[in-house]
Amino acid sequence: MKTATTMAGPQDRAAQDVARSDVTFVNCTADTFSPTAGAAISIWLWEVCQAARRAGVEPMVISKESSAEAFPWPRTISVPFPDRSKNPIVHFVSRAQKKLGGWRYLRQRRYVIRVAEAIKEAGMQSSCVVLHNDPEAAIYLRRLLPRARIMLIFHNSDAGMRSAFRGDLSRDVDVVMAVSSAAARAIEHAYALPEGTVKAIYNGVDLEQFHPAEQPKSDLPIINFTGRLRPDKSPDIVLKAAVVLSESTRDFAIQLLGTSQLQEGQIDDYERGIRELIKTLELRGIDVRLTGHVDRRRIAEEVRKASIHVTPSRKQEEFGLATIEGMASGLATVASKTGGTPEVVGDAGFLFDSESITQLAEQLKALVLDQELRATYGQKARQRAEQFTWDRTWARLMELASA
Repeated sequence: MKTATTMAGPQDRAAQDVARSDVTFVNCTADTFSPTAGAAISIWLWEVCQAARRAGVEPMVISKESSAEAFPWPRTISVPFPDRSKNPIVHFVSRAQKKLGGWRYLRQRRYVIRVAEAIKEAGMQSSCVVLHNDPEAAIYLRRLLPRARIMLIFHNSDAGMRSAFRGDLSRDVDVVMAVSSAAARAIEHAYALPEGTVKAIYNGVDLEQFHPAEQPKSDLPIINFTGRLRPDKSPDIVLKAAVVLSESTRDFAIQLLGTSQLQEGQIDDYERGIRELIKTLELRGIDVRLTGHVDRRRIAEEVRKASIHVTPSRKQEEFGLATIEGMASGLATVASKTGGTPEVVGDAGFLFDSESITQLAEQLKALVLDQELRATYGQKARQRAEQFTWDRTWARLMELASA
């Protein structure tokens, strides 16, 4: 295990009503705590750690070991994920544990044991342990850390997670949370929990990093999409709506901030379709800027180049960071009515039925043709985003930890 700092003994907790200065964040098994390779949950961890520090607390972060650049958080422990055993019997046992025990990932049980050992070695076995999207890990840690306060946050409501582990969340997890009220209700239904059992804890946005452009937007409206160029994030819907829009006006451009996440050199039918749509738009004289991977530290400046932001997800987008970041950047926002997105956008943007190319095209047409409307909804979006801060996320977490 790699640690970024030498762990000291128990800290002075006199200023805390509950020993919540002892907070341990355990990253999702599938994620890595990195600004270059990490996904949304690693961003959550970094931002909430910053908010905690502003409140006088420095949580510990435990994440899977990775060769990628890590976030510079001093209290970080990297835990190596178990390698596949060359012994066929051991590998067979690992596969059996995954299938019979309900684990999502092969060798995940052994990894969680390593996480528990790291927590104990750091003297945090009685801390508030916050996990993300890993119900099986949360339930198993209850057995390994009986004195800890186990908290679990669901960042999505993927129905496939309902059978992720044969355990009882209400029995083994002290606090179950989700990043929107819609996600909370979905998790309650999936796990047969009483209504109101799962608590909402909204994500936030860095309002200093994501802010409106200082200079006026160009006369040519730029429509922005941020995310993976994959079916779940649905950039094809934006491009299809743009093709429809181009039949009325061609005075707009598009930027797609993201990459496919397929292995280098690979392409599938979905990406072929994306390329065909881009080609169609370019033949009509519409500029489509495809950036590829954008480092997390450059996302804000790239988003600010646009004036309209679209979150077209066909999947349940429980609280899209891309949505709130576009809003905080002062972009007029259009989003599909999935998951918790209506809770985020409120009346500060436009919502369309998922997969409705016609609805999206009409909403984009109104914004593209009316500069004043774009400006008005850009201001509304910023004002709405100011209600979602990482400081509030941290405060809500502490409220639920102490309940």
